[in-house]
Amino acid sequence: MATGPKSSKTATNEYRISIEGNPYPHALALVNPAGDNLNIKRHGFTGPLGQLLSLKYTVYDDANEKLFTVVDGGFSNMPRVALIIEHKEVAVFDYGLNRLEMKCVTNIPNYTIKGNFLFGDYDIFSQREVKLSSVNVLQCDKQSCFNIQVLDKAELAAAIGIPTAIALLRARIEEHLE
Repeated sequence: MATGPKSSKTATNEYRISIEGNPYPHALALVNPAGDNLNIKRHGFTGPLGQLLSLKYTVYDDANEKLFTVVDGGFSNMPRVALIIEHKEVAVFDYGLNRLEMKCVTNIPNYTIKGNFLFGDYDIFSQREVKLSSVNVLQCDKQSCFNIQVLDKAELAAAIGIPTAIALLRARIEEHLE
C-alpha cells in the first residue's frame, strides 16, 4: 500500500508497475509517483499439488473504488502478464521458449504503455541474466492496436544457447489514463 495524501482519484492517473523474476517466483510491485493511497490486494491461485500457478493484484483507491487489475500467470507453462482495466484486458505480455511477444488486445482511447522492457532468459548453469531485446513504446488508440514480436526461436537460441525452461521477464510499465 502506497502512502501519501488521500484522494478519491489519483492526482496524475499514473502508475509504475514493476514485474520481476529471479527467475522464480515472479514478484509484482505497484508504485504511484503522486503518493496517493492505494489498496493493493493480492490473490494467489494454486494447482492440485499446491503449486502457485498465478497471482492477481487488484488495486483500489482510498475510496475503495477499483482502479485496475494486474494478473501474473508467470507460473504456468506459457507465462503471461496481463494488465486489466475496467474488466478489459489492455495489454498482454507473453514470454516463452518460442517467442517473446507483446499484444494490445483492446481499444481504449488515449491509453499508452511506455517504458523500457527487458526480456531475458535465466542461464541455470552460469546463474547470469542475458539481455535479449528491448522495446520502448506500445500504444493503443481507437484505430489500431500493435502486436510486436521481439524474438523468434532461432534468435532466442542464438542469444542464450540451450534454452532453459524458465524465462525471466523484467518490465517497467507506465500507464496513463487520460
